[in-house]
Amino acid sequence: DIWIGDDVWCANRSQTDVETLNGCECYGGLDLGAVNDFSALVLEFHENGRTQVLPFFWIPEEKYRSRREMLRENANIDVWVRQGFLRVTPGNVTDYGIIRNDIIELRDRYLILKIGYDRWNSSQLVIDLLAEGLPMDGFQQSISNISPPTKDFERIVRLGEYEHFDNPILRWQISNTVVWRDANDNLKPVKNRSPEKIDGVVAAIMAHGEWMSAQRSPEQVSVYEEHGLRTF
Repeated sequence: DIWIGDDVWCANRSQTDVETLNGCECYGGLDLGAVNDFSALVLEFHENGRTQVLPFFWIPEEKYRSRREMLRENANIDVWVRQGFLRVTPGNVTDYGIIRNDIIELRDRYLILKIGYDRWNSSQLVIDLLAEGLPMDGFQQSISNISPPTKDFERIVRLGEYEHFDNPILRWQISNTVVWRDANDNLKPVKNRSPEKIDGVVAAIMAHGEWMSAQRSPEQVSVYEEHGLRTF
């Protein structure tokens, strides 16, 4: 069944100038997926009383070439690369070095307070990012933990307050997303039941979960007290 229809998704119109997000606080979700397919990082901001997300996607060159020959998105994937929405990395497996460097550059542009990642699917990349001082957080993928941000993600989208800046890959992946609902009405996006890739949606939900966790922790020490105020 379709979880969030394309009409609902596209009704979310971005009102924020993306350039004004530079230097702003955000929370991230990192979904590495398979070692030879899409990887996704989504940064979530809360400016102007709304939610803004900036997704970043990577794919190995060999998988990119094979996907160009597939029927599902072969008409779009070249456009995604050309327009800068998808970065192709050399070789036949994910180049974590490139992803690491890209995330470090993003850390210099935005004030990333926390990046959630699937602790059961972590890699050397997470270790490298921790060594670079990135605030990584193992995000438990159990349905009881992922359900609250999944439900709230859906709520914000249906309210029309989720500014996704018309990212075409995230739009494609939300159309693929199938959720599983248990007897207690908990929700969880499930990759093995979804017809195609949903890495960006999972990353977006983890980013939202990190933000929700921070709202429950007002005693948190200010990042400015720890690192000082950045100027841009």
